[in-house]
Amino acid sequence: MEIVKEAKKRKDAAAKNVEKIANEVKSTADNAWKELNERAVEAGASAKARSAGLAVRMVKVQRSAFDRAIKLLAQVQKQGDKLLEQHIEDASWMPPEGVAIVKEWSRTLNNGRNEFQKVVDKSCDLLQAMFERVEKQAKTDAKSAASPKAAGGARKKSPVKKKSAGKKTATKASVSKKTTPAT
Repeated sequence: MEIVKEAKKRKDAAAKNVEKIANEVKSTADNAWKELNERAVEAGASAKARSAGLAVRMVKVQRSAFDRAIKLLAQVQKQGDKLLEQHIEDASWMPPEGVAIVKEWSRTLNNGRNEFQKVVDKSCDLLQAMFERVEKQAKTDAKSAASPKAAGGARKKSPVKKKSAGKKTATKASVSKKTTPAT
């Protein structure tokens, strides 16, 4: 009868240990899932900040390239206007209205180029401001995503150590119980 009781106690103890191990595995899996989600959020926020920073740099590069191109276009246009003006002034066959039309077209092209440059500059300013704001917000989000992780990580490590210490104690206790009845 005592053997049956002892076997039942061992069976109950084993069941409790299995249940405890299952709970620890579940807890570990839940913690791992939470950690993965936190890291994914942090990585997403960091990627957003890097992407916004890259977009700011690309806007600056494109703006610089556009400014150089528009300056070259302005130089070519000025040289063309000078040559055209000299040619129409020397042309006795051109009526005064024709000269006025050519000068008006030249002025219109010059004004159009200047207006186009202003529009592009304004668009670049708006794009750059938007991406800088997004980058700043993304950096703030990345820092806030990283902050709970560091604090949570410290909290997670403490219980794991306590659980493992408790588990060793339980194992020693179960070993001593096993050896006691056998004696």
